[in-house]
Amino acid sequence: MALGRRAFLKLSGAAAIGPCLEPLADAAPRVAAQADPTHLLRIRKALVELAPGHLVSTLTYDGHLPGPLLRATVGQPIRVDVYNETDTAEGIHWHGQGNAPDVSAHVPSRSLRRVEFTPSRPGLFFYHSHVVAAANLGAGLYSGQVGGLLVEDKSGPDRESVVVLKDCEPFIRRTRRGCEIAYRSVTLNGRIPGHGDGMRINCGERALVHVLNASATEPRSLSLPGHSFVVTALDGNPVPLPARVASLCLSPGERVSAIVEGHAGTGGVVEWSVRELGNEYWDYRRFGLGSPREAGTGWLGGQRGAGHADTGRPDTRQAHARLEMVLTRHDAARSGFNSWSINGVRFSATEPLPLFHLRCGLRYRLRVCNSSDESLPLHLQGQQLEVVEVAGTPTAGVLKDVVTVGPHQELEVEFVAGNPGPALFYCTRQLHRDFGLMALIHST
Repeated sequence: MALGRRAFLKLSGAAAIGPCLEPLADAAPRVAAQADPTHLLRIRKALVELAPGHLVSTLTYDGHLPGPLLRATVGQPIRVDVYNETDTAEGIHWHGQGNAPDVSAHVPSRSLRRVEFTPSRPGLFFYHSHVVAAANLGAGLYSGQVGGLLVEDKSGPDRESVVVLKDCEPFIRRTRRGCEIAYRSVTLNGRIPGHGDGMRINCGERALVHVLNASATEPRSLSLPGHSFVVTALDGNPVPLPARVASLCLSPGERVSAIVEGHAGTGGVVEWSVRELGNEYWDYRRFGLGSPREAGTGWLGGQRGAGHADTGRPDTRQAHARLEMVLTRHDAARSGFNSWSINGVRFSATEPLPLFHLRCGLRYRLRVCNSSDESLPLHLQGQQLEVVEVAGTPTAGVLKDVVTVGPHQELEVEFVAGNPGPALFYCTRQLHRDFGLMALIHST
C-alpha cells in the first residue's frame, strides 16, 4: 500500500524543507481558538548569545535557545498555539506524546496551529522542528527549534533542573568517506559551557536533573567533575534498577533523569563538562532485569558486546511475530553524502511504501542489525520500545522511545502496535534520517 507523497509529507512535518523535496501545495485553514491556550510558541528568527559577545542568528521558539521549558501535569490537557512568523512552512513534533495526529502539526508560513494532547506519564520530553533539512543547515534540528516539555505528577520533587544540550553553528566537513556535519560550538541551556551557567549543588543536597540531547546529529557525554549520578529514568520511563554512573550518555533525542548528591566541600556552581562520544554508546543492560550488574560505568566501545552464558532469558510476553531490520550505510552515494538503506531498500519520499504491516494490539519483536561503524539512535513514532536483548545478552524492563544500536551491533526490542495508520521509523541523527535511514510502518 502506497501512503502517497502528500500524506507522507504531512506525517513527517516535511514542508518547504530543502533541495530534496518541494513544499506542500496546499495550506490548511487557520484554526480558530476555542479556549485559552496553555502555552504560546512563536517560530521566529533571532540573534541568540551563546557566550559574551558570541551571537548567532537562527530559527527559534520565542527568540530563545533552547525554547521555553513548558510544564504540564499528568492527566491534564495541554493546548499549545504555535505561530509561524517566518516565510516558510514548518513542522513541529511533540516527541514521546503518542502518534495521534494532533501531537504533530504542519504550520504554514505566517499562520497559527493549535496542538492539543493529554500527557499520560511524567518525565522530560521535548518539542522540535520535524522538517527534512538535507544539506540546508538552517532548517530542522540544525536550527534552534527545540525545547523541553516537563510533565510532572501532582506532587513533584522539591528541587529539579532541566539541561538541554544543543550543538550550534553547523558546517559541512568533507571526508574520504563522505560529507559530515560538524559544529563550531556546543551549548547547555543556550550557553557555551564555562561561562558561569553550571549546576548549583550544596553539601548534603539531593537534586534531580533532567538532561535532553537536542543535537541534530551528535551523541554527547555530560559530567559534573567530582560528582556522580544515580540514573532513575530514561526517556521519561523509570528504570528497574537505578544505577550510579560517572557521566551521562545521550544520543540525539534521548533523555536521562538522575539524582546528583552534594558531598562534603560542595558549595556553589559546578560547571558541566561535555565531550563527544564517538563510537561509544550506553549499555542499557546496566539498568535492566535479568542481567548481572557489572562493575564500571555501563559504557561499551565500538565493538560487538559479548553475551553472558550464566544469564537466563527473562520472562517476556510471547511476541506475535519477529521483524528483522538490517541497516546499511552507502558511502558518498548521494551528492557526496552517505545514504542509507533498510533491508537493502532505500527510502523513497516520492512513493513511501510501508516496510511492515502490523495489527493493532499485537506484540512484535524487532531485531535490528547495524552493519555500520556508527552508533544509530532509532525512534518509532508513538511506540514505547522495551529493550529485550543487547549484543546477544537478554534483559528486560528498560522502556525507551529512542534506542541506540552500537556500531556492528545487534539489538532486539519489543513493542505493542498502537494507533492505526502510518508511523515513521527513523534515526534521530538528522543527517542519517534525511539521507534514507527512515521507513514507514503501517498498523491496522
